[in-house]
Amino acid sequence: IGDDIFGRWLIDSFKPDSRRWPIAPTPTTASACLAHPNGERTFLTSQGHLAVTSAKDVLTLLPRRAKKGEIALLCGGFLSPRLLLGYDELMEVLRARGFEIALDTGWPSGGWTPTQRSHVRRWIGNCDHILLNEIETSGLSGKRDIVTAGRWMLGFRRVRTR
Repeated sequence: IGDDIFGRWLIDSFKPDSRRWPIAPTPTTASACLAHPNGERTFLTSQGHLAVTSAKDVLTLLPRRAKKGEIALLCGGFLSPRLLLGYDELMEVLRARGFEIALDTGWPSGGWTPTQRSHVRRWIGNCDHILLNEIETSGLSGKRDIVTAGRWMLGFRRVRTR
């Protein structure tokens, strides 16, 4: 959270769990959602504390060992540049702690560049659950047709043993 009135409000609202939350010397990130008549949504998000959140910040808040069936959901990563730098390590540690990993990529602010696609393709290989809508699947795969994009996604299937 940020070091502002909204951060303090969140701390007060989520006591006692909030006592360990890292506080960044920035405003707290805020998001607003615009729902379109066709069901699509557009999110407007300020940078705030997400710009400085790191993998270390996230890991300090999670248990050292996951309980059976616990899933760590990684979402909104493209809004957290410092966190993205440690995504590979974060996934490695989560896996070592026994978490299943779910990834919701969202839409990269700069669009699906070759670099963004490469990173996400690598991350998908470390995930148990992928949450992508049609537009994100098409953007990630580079395929305009959703059926073709879906078939492309099937290439990531693998058998995992635990």
